[in-house]
Amino acid sequence: MNTKNIIIILPLLALIITLAAGCAYIPQDPDSNATKDDNTTDQTEPAPDIVEKRGQKTNITKFNELLTRATKIKAFKYKITDTGMEGTNKDTYSIKMLGRYVKIGLPEPREHDTGEVFDEVIMDRLTKTAFTHCSSDLCLKPELDRELEKVEYETYYMPDPLEYIYKITDTQYVKEEMLGDQYTKVFNAQFEKRPARVWLQEYYGFPLKIIIRMEDDNKRTITFDDMIIDNTRLVDIKPPFNFTVKGEEGTWIMWEHYLGDWPPQNNVNLDQRIPLTA
Repeated sequence: MNTKNIIIILPLLALIITLAAGCAYIPQDPDSNATKDDNTTDQTEPAPDIVEKRGQKTNITKFNELLTRATKIKAFKYKITDTGMEGTNKDTYSIKMLGRYVKIGLPEPREHDTGEVFDEVIMDRLTKTAFTHCSSDLCLKPELDRELEKVEYETYYMPDPLEYIYKITDTQYVKEEMLGDQYTKVFNAQFEKRPARVWLQEYYGFPLKIIIRMEDDNKRTITFDDMIIDNTRLVDIKPPFNFTVKGEEGTWIMWEHYLGDWPPQNNVNLDQRIPLTA
């Protein structure tokens, strides 16, 4: 091989090695919807930011420190079961929340007196406005259901995870415990002046389970399953574009338009924490 050929081949080899290094394995975000072959195993450790999303073990034993961490969360996706809710001993609600906006997926479809069927409720917690809607999972229509029905906010109001934590007092650290695949800190406490045990995710501080002993010595159990934080978009919650409201005139481009906040008038921060009461 002559010197000229060697000069040409060496840069090509360097290019191939560089490209191979650039194709190294990148860990999949656990919150993504991408599928993965169950027979494959990761050959490299996840990047630090991916580990953080899964949560980390900590040395925190103070309830208020975990509460402070939880108050920094701006958005939640989770499923909640609360045996203290009337008629919901086995019912699970799917919740998506971003600041003032909430979408509640109902356990089963319901029907208005008019015969309209719905399976989700869309709420604005700032103005306490609520609409029912039939999702594309239930209503098999050629087009998305764009007609909403206005309902009483209090009928469908549910506390968010932080509101549940705010009801907890007189805490005493008990232990660290694995709950499912989550590291938790366990506390004995009072929940609305009743004896309780509380499981908080030990890195972010959000609740995973609360058990309250009631006056009749029965137990009320609240569980938060499939919790994902700060991964909710407004488009996942708000009404469809160009929607109407049954019994009202007009077509509304977006929710802010209907609520009189479009164009923006008061610079409301959509992610602000709103003190709520039912």
